[in-house]
Amino acid sequence: MNSREIGVSKTEEDRRCLQAKLMRRQKVWKIRHSDSPLEQLTSFTVDEHTGDAVLGTAGGMVSALSTRSNRRLAMHNREPQTTVTRFTSQVTSISLSVTDDIKTLVCCSLGNDHSPGTIHIGTFTRADQRHYGLEVQAVMKPRDKQALFCATVSQYTPDLFAVGAEKSIFVGGGLTDSRPIFVNSHCLSVDFLGPHTVIAGKRSGSIE
Repeated sequence: MNSREIGVSKTEEDRRCLQAKLMRRQKVWKIRHSDSPLEQLTSFTVDEHTGDAVLGTAGGMVSALSTRSNRRLAMHNREPQTTVTRFTSQVTSISLSVTDDIKTLVCCSLGNDHSPGTIHIGTFTRADQRHYGLEVQAVMKPRDKQALFCATVSQYTPDLFAVGAEKSIFVGGGLTDSRPIFVNSHCLSVDFLGPHTVIAGKRSGSIE
């Protein structure tokens, strides 16, 4: 794609041509067909080193598959994913460390009327090209019931994570309890700017 193909298209025909070019260049992986709303994808992440994709659904399922496996094998297999972990409510965010050795996976659920949002932290493992697992190290829930919206793993310290919630940001590492940082609006996006700096985007439109 060159610079002339980027920007505001002047006509409907230009937009259709650009869309056709993008569709020809992308890889499409059919995962699983279902009419159930619980199977709808709500979050995902991709390991940039291995091409492994981790997917979350509205029903609380977290699964994984390889985007670099044989396409014919993937197309003939109706369920190429391997279940990694499960929640009792919608998966809202999945984050995977980008180091080559030990992969830390942090994922969280929204919560519902019966249970609060939950955080699963563990080591993401890969037995072979098509089988994955999660060695769960910790399952955490906020002391005061609140929904969880986003999660990230620090690129500076692989086992350090942050999770954004309704009233606070939970920061922790390894098996230690998370420390809440209170905010005055729902935290919908969170990331690390440095080894000791967390940035959060809030529903109110401000960044903290």
